[in-house]
Amino acid sequence: ETAESRKQVLEDSYEAQKYFSDALAAELWMKDIEPVVGSSDYGKDEDMAEALLKKHETVFADVKGFGSTIEALSAQSAKCQDTVSDVSLGPGAGESEKTYVKAVYSYGAHSAREVSVKKGEILALINSSNKEWWKVETSGGKQGFLPANYVKKVSPSVAVGLAGNASLQRRVSFNVAMETGPQESVVDRQARVKRKYANLERLADDRRQRLEESKKRFVLSRELNELKHWITDKAAFVSSEEAGKDLEHVEALKKKFESFQAELTSNEAKLTSITTMAEGMVQEGHTDAEEIQGELEDLNSLWETLVQSTASRKHQLEEAYNVQKFIRAADETKLWMNEKSTSALSDDYGRDLASVQALQRKHEGLERDLDALEEKVKSVTVESGALSRSYPQAAKQVKSKEKEVLDAWNHLKGHAEARKVKLVDSYDLSHFVNEEPKISEVQKFADQLVQSRHYAAVEIAERRASVLSAWAKLKQSLVDWRSRLGQSQSLQQFNREVDEIDAWLGDKLQTAGDESYRDPTNLENKLQKHETFESEVEASKERVFGLVQAGKDLIESQQCPGQEGDIQERIGSLEEQWEKLINKTNEKTQKLKEANQERQFNEGIRDLDYWLQETEAKLSSDDLGRDIDGVEALAKKHQLLEAELLAQQDRIKDLKAQSMKFMEDHHFDAQSIQAKQRDTEARFGRLQQLAKGRKAKLEDSLTLHQFYGSINDEEAWIKEKKLLVSSTDYGKDLLGVQRHLNNHRKLEDELNTHEQALKSLLSQGDKLASSDHYAMLEIKEKCSNLQDQWQDLNNLASKRHQKLLESLSYQEFSARVSEEESWLSEKLSLTGSDDYGNSLAAVQSLLKKHEAFETDVVVHQGRIAEMEETGEKLTKQDNYQAKQIKQKLTLLKSKMKELESAGKRRQAGLQDSKNCLQFYWEADTVESWIKNKHGQLHSDDHGRDILSVQALLTKHETFEASLSSYKKEGIDNLTQVKDDLISTNHSQSRSITQRHTDVMRRWDKLQKDSDAHKARLQRALDQFKKVEELFRQFAEKASAFSIALSNIEEDLADPVRCNSLHEIESIRGSHQQLQQQVSICRNDLKQISTLDRQIKSYSTSASNP
Repeated sequence: ETAESRKQVLEDSYEAQKYFSDALAAELWMKDIEPVVGSSDYGKDEDMAEALLKKHETVFADVKGFGSTIEALSAQSAKCQDTVSDVSLGPGAGESEKTYVKAVYSYGAHSAREVSVKKGEILALINSSNKEWWKVETSGGKQGFLPANYVKKVSPSVAVGLAGNASLQRRVSFNVAMETGPQESVVDRQARVKRKYANLERLADDRRQRLEESKKRFVLSRELNELKHWITDKAAFVSSEEAGKDLEHVEALKKKFESFQAELTSNEAKLTSITTMAEGMVQEGHTDAEEIQGELEDLNSLWETLVQSTASRKHQLEEAYNVQKFIRAADETKLWMNEKSTSALSDDYGRDLASVQALQRKHEGLERDLDALEEKVKSVTVESGALSRSYPQAAKQVKSKEKEVLDAWNHLKGHAEARKVKLVDSYDLSHFVNEEPKISEVQKFADQLVQSRHYAAVEIAERRASVLSAWAKLKQSLVDWRSRLGQSQSLQQFNREVDEIDAWLGDKLQTAGDESYRDPTNLENKLQKHETFESEVEASKERVFGLVQAGKDLIESQQCPGQEGDIQERIGSLEEQWEKLINKTNEKTQKLKEANQERQFNEGIRDLDYWLQETEAKLSSDDLGRDIDGVEALAKKHQLLEAELLAQQDRIKDLKAQSMKFMEDHHFDAQSIQAKQRDTEARFGRLQQLAKGRKAKLEDSLTLHQFYGSINDEEAWIKEKKLLVSSTDYGKDLLGVQRHLNNHRKLEDELNTHEQALKSLLSQGDKLASSDHYAMLEIKEKCSNLQDQWQDLNNLASKRHQKLLESLSYQEFSARVSEEESWLSEKLSLTGSDDYGNSLAAVQSLLKKHEAFETDVVVHQGRIAEMEETGEKLTKQDNYQAKQIKQKLTLLKSKMKELESAGKRRQAGLQDSKNCLQFYWEADTVESWIKNKHGQLHSDDHGRDILSVQALLTKHETFEASLSSYKKEGIDNLTQVKDDLISTNHSQSRSITQRHTDVMRRWDKLQKDSDAHKARLQRALDQFKKVEELFRQFAEKASAFSIALSNIEEDLADPVRCNSLHEIESIRGSHQQLQQQVSICRNDLKQISTLDRQIKSYSTSASNP
């Protein structure tokens, strides 16, 4: 029952420890993944954010997939709660306190039982029972032996700081936590794991959302910046104060501005898209919502400013165009006036009557031109007033140009009138110049003759009077003739003017009848010239009608007798020609207007053709994107293109309306215009179809690349998992294999979970392939490759599972073998030790241990036999480590044999050591006894007197008796032990012999010293006897001397009282006797001194009594 109970407890403990091990693995995984999902790095640009989002999708899937592990832990914890609900286990429950050591020196392993370490490396100490070799575990989990003097113990807290390896540091920290931290129950541990996983899920969700926001933010920032840069760039364009140097320059600026307006319309759709995106992000509560709102407001502000600047620039260019057009008209008018000024300012008034008359006719033509020019000047004045009112800023420039024109006109008109007067005077002068000199000469010559009293003076005077009278009559007749000639002249002048008008009308009819309007080049100049032509025709209207009226007046006044019919005919022809000219002019005016309208229409068609051509090229592109980003970028461009299509659709409608209007107005080129319009409309229709087709292709391409992206993600996932399942690392120890098995089971669960997603993806591929997709073959190939890779992954997973099971069997076997090897190595280390005990007690203790060791050997021999059976079974099952199993078994058996031999050798060595130590112990005991006796013999106490010497002699006799007794008990026994050891050829025979010789030498010396001590005591006794006799003699003499000396001193001390001479004589007699006594005493003192010297000569320690 106790065994069953312990078995149940152990199983429960195993389940709990297994749970805690799995929980620790889960926590370590979550700890490793937490910095990844908790990272604040959301990318520095759009590409990096996209890459981080893709990576996070994989991590996110791993975190979600890890939920199955947490659920498994929950089930495991529930099971533990049912079985060990009353057991409180902490992370370090059931484990002994960990001890750590630091390598003081680097060490290279010399056998498989040893481990190599580097200086400073932190190791876990497993066993330190052997003083020379300690068993340690490296950071890689490898266990082995190391010389004890190569390492030193360190505290766990120091080990945490010194651990350079991250995994070791975690293990050390964890073990420290296990040793120092509070214990916790399974429930508490599972609750903590769930909290960590919930926090991990929250961090993963938060990072995913942040990365998506970051991506959107970067996309928005890019589009915002692109539009801002465009606005900034165009703001400089529309803010330009350049108004054009001339009409052509202004027209070029207008054309650029029209192109800009088309871009503005296109980017307005982009602004709308950006605004929609930004407002959506703000409504979704983006972390940068305020910043986005601010940027959007800045963008809208910039856009509004640009729109206002655009309107201002448009007005500015219109103003510049109208002003430059006015200036061009004014300059042309001035140029025409300058051309006419050449004739008006000429100093040539004719040399004779004929030339004067020719100049007069020419001047009349100039006057007619001036009449036409006057209308042009009037139009310039009217246009100047209108421009000044419309554009006050340009009023000064316009008025200045108007003043130049008016000044030139007034100057030209004044010169023309002055020249007309001068030509009339020249005519009169020329007419009389021919006759007047002759009459003057005749009169002068006659006067000379009369004055000279010519013989015929009377006749001469009469003749003179007759000639002068005739000249006077001639003048009068000339006046009369002139009157009659005036009528003829009026007729002739009428005919001449009609001829001139006919010629002019013919010239103008030819000009008005040309079809230059069909050529659209330089149409503006043609319109301006035609306006001038109309002005000239309008100016000639009065002259023509005046000439018609003049002809009618000639008929009515009967100044053309006989020629009335001719004049009437000429008047009719003139009126007919004039009417024809007016009609032709009006027709040409209309045609030019129509041509101008057609030019504008053609420009619209041409711009649209350019746009259609460019757009057709874009829509006909085979570029459907190489990846999802590329397709999405093309899709965005296509959206902008569709917005442009919608914007251009209004232009197509406008062009169609214009074409219909041309047809209704019977435009001269209506058929061509309608053909162009229909062709453009047809092209636009085809373009719309192309746009729809390209949109469909882009959608297909996006679907395809999303499918390819999913395929690539799957292939990358499979490739990643293949690396795991293709690993040849099946665990280096039992814990490693169990960890690999747990991870592999999780991987298999992940594969099972992932299989549905894979099937869905392959189903999508089948649908794409069955829909006659343009990439059908490639899709099928990718699906086939994916299926093959998935099958390979499953096969590899199955193989790895089998290998891991085999590895588990091997590692369990290997763990048992390693335990036996460790035990054997440890015992070999002990049995191979040179330590046979340095004392008899130690040897006896070692002998007892050796007896226990021999018992253990028998037990372990049975275990090795069981392992041998297990190894053979694994080998028969074709375990992939069969070769290593055989090697391990061979090595194990050889080590057992080696251990058995070493055990026997050690037993013999211990017995020899025991015998040797027994001898040494006895020798030490003898030496100690001899030394003690030597101490007694070497005493400086030889007696202080005769009694003490006699006592010492008695004591020495006892000492000699003990020597005699000890010789039999100690010396003879020691010699016997020595002889026994020597007879067995003991390895320490020389040392034993030497030791015995030393002891015997000391024994012999002790005996000699004993004899010598006895002799010294005997001599001391004899000496003390002599000294005793001298003491007696000295005492007798000294006593008598002392008495005599005392008497003398008493006598000498008595006071002298002399009353008579007799007394004095008596005292003197007594004193002489006293002197004799003193002399006797002096001799006695010498004898006493001699005795004293004799006593002292014996150097006895006894004092003279």
